[in-house]
Amino acid sequence: MELPVVIQKTVYRKDDFAIVRVSLNALSPKYTPELENVLDTNLGRRDSDDFTATLNSLSSSEKIDLKHCVVIGEFVNHKVYGPQFKAEFYYLELIKTRESFMSFLQTLPNIKEIRSKAIIDRFGIEGTIDVLDNNPERLTEINGITLPRVQPIKERWEAEKARRELYMWLSDHGISPTIGKNIYEAWGKDSQKIIMDNPYRLTEIKSIGFLKADLVAHKVLKEISLDNRMKACLQYLLEEDMRSNGNLCRDISWIQKEAADLLIKCDDSMGVKSNREAYIKIISKVIKANLQLFTAIRRLEGNQTPYVYLKKTWDKENYIAKELFRRSMVKNEAMRQIVEQIEFD
Repeated sequence: MELPVVIQKTVYRKDDFAIVRVSLNALSPKYTPELENVLDTNLGRRDSDDFTATLNSLSSSEKIDLKHCVVIGEFVNHKVYGPQFKAEFYYLELIKTRESFMSFLQTLPNIKEIRSKAIIDRFGIEGTIDVLDNNPERLTEINGITLPRVQPIKERWEAEKARRELYMWLSDHGISPTIGKNIYEAWGKDSQKIIMDNPYRLTEIKSIGFLKADLVAHKVLKEISLDNRMKACLQYLLEEDMRSNGNLCRDISWIQKEAADLLIKCDDSMGVKSNREAYIKIISKVIKANLQLFTAIRRLEGNQTPYVYLKKTWDKENYIAKELFRRSMVKNEAMRQIVEQIEFD
């Protein structure tokens, strides 16, 4: 659920977490009278218009009072503090009235009330947005804003814009905003570009597995080749198995079963028909075509079962083995020389 709010007061804050009092923002385009009924249903009888919410993913220096935000999360009933709204993600909302936009500008570094008024007087609301987007150095036309003060203003503006656009983009693609916080913490303003370039990189994010990344990939990409999908699947399986179980490699039969099972599970979640044989058939081809990612080693004895490593894991294991062997040979040679120098009666 998303609520447009104004943060009225900070009750408690530590690091990136805060407990705040908020009220619905009737100036927001996202406001509807029905939201008042939602509050009554979830919070019960209220003596005032404001209510308690918790925020995560704040930067350490970020001022939050009087911000116009859209908070995304759910209502919870805290065992000590009672009903409240738990926001997993939020972004600043640009409301283009003079008073609201002045409040927004005052959340940026080095801009207080007098400077926010001067900026709007000089550039107007739309003009200010254009200056911040394309030519922030023009802020030096405002008394008291020097060039060194422009850089932190530019950085905060870009960060807030990226967070806002990330949520809008996730929402437009039907992707849950609850993962937006972890994505933004990992990749910041580059988040959207990284996902568009390779949605399967989402598996690098905490709480996002291949199933969710594959779903996102099918929503944001017009076409996904089976080879690329399988490559991402194999990479995820080997990394997750090493992280969870400590296995540095797996035999090909395990890989074939697990990869096919995982892709079939993904297909089922999207209502798509699967072809297990087709999945199994291309695994060897994908491994051979991506030797920059995978290494296949045959056992030298028995049934010579192929084992598959991530190449980076194989390189490390191979280096360690060679180094241990080298050191053992140096030690043995030194011992031989000592023995030869001893005169026996």
